[in-house]
Amino acid sequence: QRGGDTGKFLLHDIARESFMNINDYESAGQVLKFSEADVAGVVEELEAMRLEGLIDTSKEISHMIMPKIGGKTIEVFADGRRESRSFRYIDFSDGGKNNQFHVTVEYKVTGKETIRCDVVCFVNGIPLAIIENKKSGVDIQKAVAQLARYQNPEHVPKLFTYAQLLVAANGANWLYGTTGTPAKFYANWREKETRDDELRAMIGGIIAQPIETQLYAQILKDLNGYTHGRTQLLMRHISEQDIGAYAMLRPDRLLDIAKNYVFYDGPIKKVARYQQYFAIHKMLQRVEERQNGKRRGGIVWHTQGSGKSLTMVMFIRALIEDPAIENPRVLVVTDRKDLDRQVRDTLRNAGLKKKIIQAQSGQHLLQMIRDKENGVITTLVHKFGSAANAIKKFTDEDPNIFVLVDEAHRSHNRGAKSIAISASEEMKKVIPNASFIAFTGTPLLRDEKSQNTWGDFIDKYTIDDALADKIVLPLIYEGRYVPLYEDAA
Repeated sequence: QRGGDTGKFLLHDIARESFMNINDYESAGQVLKFSEADVAGVVEELEAMRLEGLIDTSKEISHMIMPKIGGKTIEVFADGRRESRSFRYIDFSDGGKNNQFHVTVEYKVTGKETIRCDVVCFVNGIPLAIIENKKSGVDIQKAVAQLARYQNPEHVPKLFTYAQLLVAANGANWLYGTTGTPAKFYANWREKETRDDELRAMIGGIIAQPIETQLYAQILKDLNGYTHGRTQLLMRHISEQDIGAYAMLRPDRLLDIAKNYVFYDGPIKKVARYQQYFAIHKMLQRVEERQNGKRRGGIVWHTQGSGKSLTMVMFIRALIEDPAIENPRVLVVTDRKDLDRQVRDTLRNAGLKKKIIQAQSGQHLLQMIRDKENGVITTLVHKFGSAANAIKKFTDEDPNIFVLVDEAHRSHNRGAKSIAISASEEMKKVIPNASFIAFTGTPLLRDEKSQNTWGDFIDKYTIDDALADKIVLPLIYEGRYVPLYEDAA
């Protein structure tokens, strides 16, 4: 595929064949294919991307291959003139079934040094996932360190500009990150949807004989000395490695993660944690449900340190890209100026296709709602209260308005001017059909009043979950007895 050139990173024939298969355009009522020369040029362009900083080049490539961010166009002669037509590197429709998926082991690539990656997963010839796999019993942090080392300028950083998912495994453990992820932020994946019987069926499935022969010949010859007569082990315990591989690398899930859950927060490339992934899926399912003619909402309880702000950003991005929701309008409501600025900046860094607007006053907020502003609006909750009189004069009954209320637990209990009045009552007067989703980091919204205000729980990620994932440290209290005495004097 690379003509023996380990300085190349793409599987060229596969890429050309895949791109030809998944791309076409319409002209004069006919569906046409791009020329082979145009497609070959796209492959060469992707291969020849100049490395101008690991994250900068990674971002540029991501913007090309992920259509929700950017995409690519090719100029063709159509309808008697030169016109630009959209071009796809990956087909994300229909579960990604129209793409080609390949895996290779001991993948040699050359930069300033030559490295051998244990496992590389390709989609349409593009290396989207790289796995460093240690023997059982070897500290998994050695695999994490090796992935980091390979990204250094002294090795082959360019390979990692294509990758969206990096994995360290050793049989007993499975940690993942993305390009540029520091070692301390590699995280485990706890699967919430896959059943054991699904995994057992995968483990017990027979690998096609030609593939099995190739894999065993290469792996055992390279690592342990070739062993004749080795057969596939079908009956064994389910390992963390099995769970991680099936949860993150089966084709539909890998494409979902790469397209929707890898993003750039300013100069940092990030990938969602598992609790964010499943929470966003649940939120999307929840807002599809209707109750009394409007979309449902609810409460997302994710403990402090679990990345609620980024969960909100990814959910907003998912709303914008959801073909089932026509022209979604989003309001992000906080109760402190510093949070309002933080949310605004995080949204701007995320590269959303909508503009981010910070409400400057209650009247400004109301005017944007009245004008059906199509951007994402961030606002302090009290701005609804300050525009209460004007609110009485009109309503917007659009069912595709989504209100995300941050730190709902703190603002909920403030007496007469609480968010229950200011946000729930005043906001619902002007946008009565909006879907309200409240985010909290504490378990203080378990009372019936809160659930009546916001709805029931959509997802929970508790302190115990965060402790189990080693995301937060335990709080340890040491009780002390202080003797007391009365001074008669």
